Amino acid sequence: MSSSFLTEVEYICKLVYDTFKLPVVYYNQNDEPIFEFGVRAKPPTFTPSKKAQLELLNSVQKARSGAPVLTSSYPIENFLSLVVDFSGDQLGTMIIGPSLYHVVQNEMIKGFKNDLHLTVDEERLKNYFSSLPIVPKSTLLHIGQMTYYLLYHKKIDILDIVELHNTTDHRIPEIENSDLQLSENRQTKLFHHSYLREKEVFGCITEGNKDKLFSKIASMVGAGQLGVLSKRSHIRNHKNLAITAITLATRAAMDGGLEQETAYTLSDLYIQTIEEAGTVVQVERIQTEALSDFTDRVKNSRQKKYSQPINTCQAHIFKNLYEDLSLTELADVTGMSPSYLSKLFKKEVGMSLSVFIQNERIDEAKKLLIFSQYSLTDIYTMLNFTDQSYFTKVFKKVTGMTPKEFKKSNG
Repeated sequence: MSSSFLTEVEYICKLVYDTFKLPVVYYNQNDEPIFEFGVRAKPPTFTPSKKAQLELLNSVQKARSGAPVLTSSYPIENFLSLVVDFSGDQLGTMIIGPSLYHVVQNEMIKGFKNDLHLTVDEERLKNYFSSLPIVPKSTLLHIGQMTYYLLYHKKIDILDIVELHNTTDHRIPEIENSDLQLSENRQTKLFHHSYLREKEVFGCITEGNKDKLFSKIASMVGAGQLGVLSKRSHIRNHKNLAITAITLATRAAMDGGLEQETAYTLSDLYIQTIEEAGTVVQVERIQTEALSDFTDRVKNSRQKKYSQPINTCQAHIFKNLYEDLSLTELADVTGMSPSYLSKLFKKEVGMSLSVFIQNERIDEAKKLLIFSQYSLTDIYTMLNFTDQSYFTKVFKKVTGMTPKEFKKSNG
């Protein structure tokens, strides 16, 4: 390899790092790092850097030579790699990363620890993941497209970028013959529940009709078989069935008008609770509670039927409650003038926008006082109250007691 070519490759690596702030390392034919840009976060024990990089190099070399390769290594780090060749001779490999597609939440870190049986401190894992840049998949693909052009002065289509979803071999188990299974079902006359009956059950959630819901569920007993979603574990099978039911109930509730973030959050929490259950009875009770909860919430939301602009306005408030909301911002979101939105909101909701936002923030403060470890100062600051005195005044006006009295009475 000529020194001028190597200098050009080094310049391209530095350019990628300077532009996107993604770590870049270049390996020669012997898998030795020649130069590197960016401080590479060192993974705490679960993916030794050298081992992970060598596995990645091997997978890239098996892929189409020269084309960018997008790879994910466990748990969720993403790498972009390009084989560098000149006149048909492979000279090295450029690896860009690691990066993440999204922020890693604390619950995910606990899951990684359990999956990999790690003894490393959660705080170290959290620090490691928080040190990695967040880069959407679409951006990584375009970085690969651009880097390829810089190296070879040739265009490449996004669809031609190779995706290796893991650096190790993860062959899926062979699916059993469906025709044979259908034959066995006919012979034993064991069939699944009717799809129409299933639609009727989840339609009750969409209607917000709990009495009808449980009547429909009762009528399904003995009218068909539940699916088998796990052959290895009886309780795992029931957990999978319950998770499926909650997923369908979530969609039915949103169809019935339940605010989507509320629906998804409820779904996550109920599914997490199901995963912690130790018996089939517990799983069934959680599932029943979930379907009942979704139905009640749909009923309550249906009783507050507003026009589309007001629903849009309230949804924006819901998602941005911790931000500094203004009438101008809400008017922009709904496509109305501030004065018209203000009048329409009071007419439909029965209170001014400012009072509604204030009440929503007090409701949020009540939850934080009961369920979180935040101090009073943290809470009123996060919820954009100017000072503790004003927060206490508003809180007492809405609830009839001071924040301290409320916390004590709900302790």
